Formats: sequence, C-alpha cells, structure tokens
Amino acid sequence: SDLESFYKTFDDAVNDTYNKVKDIIKNQDYAIFGHSMGGILAYELYKKISSELGIRPVHIFFSGCDIFHSTTNINCELPILKE
Repeated sequence: SDLESFYKTFDDAVNDTYNKVKDIIKNQDYAIFGHSMGGILAYELYKKISSELGIRPVHIFFSGCDIFHSTTNINCELPILKE
C-alpha cells in the first residue's frame, strides 16, 4: 500500500518532519509555521533543528494553538524565544 502509517508518538512526528527538511534548510534561510497542534510541533521542530544543526529560523509563526476538543491536558503556552 502507498499509504503512510500514523505516528505512534509525538516524537515520531517531530523526527519525521526534521528528517524531511534538514537537508533543505541547511544552507538557506527558512521559517516554520504551525497551526493548532502544529504549533507545538513547530516549537519542538525548532528545538530539534537548533540542537542538531545549530541554525535558527528567520521566523516562527504560531497560529490558533488551543486544542478545544482534546481531553488531554496539553499546555500550549510556548516560551518566548530570545536571541
């Protein structure tokens, strides 16, 4: 089947996204956008890229980060990123 399987953990999603973009962003400016739960993914991706590659995005955009339908207690408050 050509269908991709679901991620089993949030780290799987971060790692897969990182592996798909790491070679593309190494030598150029880039930005990250995350909407809703993607905001959390965007932040975790930012941390992984910073840790693994030592580069930072030009911008990170977070949009609509509340997860109203979730029964889990996910805190979407993200720390302020400083230079």
